[in-house]
Amino acid sequence: MQKIEKNYKKLKIGFYTLETCHFFILACYIPYLSTFLVKRGYTATQVGLIFMVNSIVVLLMQSVWGIVSDKLRSVKKVYTFLMFVIAAIIPIATLLQGFTEILIFFAVFNLFYCSINSLCDTWVSQGIKSIPNQNYGSYRAWGSLAFTFISFLLGLIIEEYRIEVIFFALSLFALLNGVNSMAIGHHGLPEVKKEVKKLNVSQLLRNFRYVGFIICVLILYIATNLKFNFFYQRLMLAGGNDALYGIGHSLAALSEVPFMILSGFLIRKYTAENTLKFSMFMYFLCQLCCSFNLSPLALTLCQLFSGPSYGIFALSSVIYVDSLSPPELKTSALTIAVSIYFGGGGILGSFLWGRAIDTIGIINSFYASAGMALVAFLLFVIITRVAKKKESAV
Repeated sequence: MQKIEKNYKKLKIGFYTLETCHFFILACYIPYLSTFLVKRGYTATQVGLIFMVNSIVVLLMQSVWGIVSDKLRSVKKVYTFLMFVIAAIIPIATLLQGFTEILIFFAVFNLFYCSINSLCDTWVSQGIKSIPNQNYGSYRAWGSLAFTFISFLLGLIIEEYRIEVIFFALSLFALLNGVNSMAIGHHGLPEVKKEVKKLNVSQLLRNFRYVGFIICVLILYIATNLKFNFFYQRLMLAGGNDALYGIGHSLAALSEVPFMILSGFLIRKYTAENTLKFSMFMYFLCQLCCSFNLSPLALTLCQLFSGPSYGIFALSSVIYVDSLSPPELKTSALTIAVSIYFGGGGILGSFLWGRAIDTIGIINSFYASAGMALVAFLLFVIITRVAKKKESAV
């Protein structure tokens, strides 16, 4: 009994450390890549082109890493490999000068970076099922706290020094995370019967709820891609600075913590489907507020919408997709979904909003994105109602 408890404790520490280092990596990359590109003097169209190419890579490659994990029956092996590759190549970004060089480099980098979120989600959510009384939301909350700390710290450092520090920090955290991943004793996938050899992905694509969910979130991600990639420009237009931008991302991550912790309870009480609807409506409100003529401080506070939107969506989407997929396709189901809505949304959103900002302006672009987010929410409501009627008729 004591040995079992000791193993549980070791596994929990491993996963908490995994989430911490993982979100350290995200905090170096997600908020500050656009900052790096803007400081290099690129236009919104050029920035959008880089994000669009990155998203094409996500669309093509993310599901590949998920399928490899399912084939190997180990998320651990794939995730650890990706960590070490990321740590090795990201410092090269500091040596590049030309636009074409940077475009090609980040496309290559995203071959390895694109799947780490869905792999981490799958690994931790499946891994803690063997530990009694564990809530995945508490692990994600820990990750959000890590994101809060690093994004705030980097904002202050960038304001005083150089933006390139983000790449060295990312490399260090990826290396530490790779070492930690090797020590975790769980491979992140449920046991399946030995006779299951062929992965029938078409089984997922025949699931009305699964496909409907992907379509709705694809539209939502096209809409929210504007804030995801161009919030730095929006804040600078209002008179903000790098430090305030870093504080905004810290507030966003901090606001996610209580929702991550409570998300397990909320999903059990209201179902993942309903919490997804709530989070999608919050995304709409966030885009709408960013379209208003607000002060830098007020715009920064709009980042608090990240709690009820992404903070709820993160766990709800994982559990919702998990409930729709068979045991042998757990990783594939999530990585395919994420590659389509994150990759496809990134491709279309990056190109659309890059061009829109250079033509109609960023304020009008946010109005348009708010309308698109509302369409995604209403469509998901309709699709789930239709699905219930179909299921009750069978």
